[in-house]
Amino acid sequence: MTFSGRSETGRPRLRRAAVILFWISLWQAAAVLIGNSIIFVGPLDVVRALFLQLPTEEFWLSLSFSVLRITAGFLLAFFLAAIAGTASFFLPVLKEFLAPAVLLMKSIPVASFVILALIWIGSENLSVFISFMVVFPMIYESTLSGLSGVRCAASGNGLVCSAFPGLRKFRAIYLPALLPYLAVSCRFALGMG
Repeated sequence: MTFSGRSETGRPRLRRAAVILFWISLWQAAAVLIGNSIIFVGPLDVVRALFLQLPTEEFWLSLSFSVLRITAGFLLAFFLAAIAGTASFFLPVLKEFLAPAVLLMKSIPVASFVILALIWIGSENLSVFISFMVVFPMIYESTLSGLSGVRCAASGNGLVCSAFPGLRKFRAIYLPALLPYLAVSCRFALGMG
């Protein structure tokens, strides 16, 4: 509550709406200035095209297949990267072995290998492959970072760490340290995927 007796809960929503309206207006102004919808399409054209596509069956089939493939690529990358990151943490030789591949995935822009990927795997599986290539290094490195934060022997937790056998130790000590890193990287990876 402010001194005037009004609630502040409406202001963040109003501010967010103003920010969104500003960026949509800027987008539309840029589209009008460029004047070529092939090079730069504006939000009004996007909305118009969307409403034309909504009633068609092809639109919904295409959307469904895209979402399924991107989700499959994300989930495949998430689980394989989490497993590879965990294995690399406990087996440093594996970390060294995977380092060039992960660096390659991180450093090559997606647009540069889309044409090769189209030739290798076809357009049906392209979104799975691209999603995998974008998500894998993020989750892999977050897994390594999260696990690296646990220092059993070097800290005062040495006795606590040795009190848990194998899998229980991982669930009790390593997993709680890992989850915040994975949560943050998942947010970024979902957007990128």
